[in-house]
Amino acid sequence: ASRFKEVLITPSVLVKYVSGAPIQVDINTTVNYKNKIEIGAGYRTSSSINFLAGFYISNHLRLLYN
Repeated sequence: ASRFKEVLITPSVLVKYVSGAPIQVDINTTVNYKNKIEIGAGYRTSSSINFLAGFYISNHLRLLYN
């Protein structure tokens, strides 16, 4: 089996702008291993850092802690 089929890396970026407020950017990445476990981290400009970890209970249900 190819390791690229076992590991899925999903980056995401969200840019928010509200009139009168500074632009805010969220940058996140999650790593999924064999659809069994998932870990990730993110950063929001000038605000916070976040982490997540979880596992898949079934094909359509996962449990995450953020």
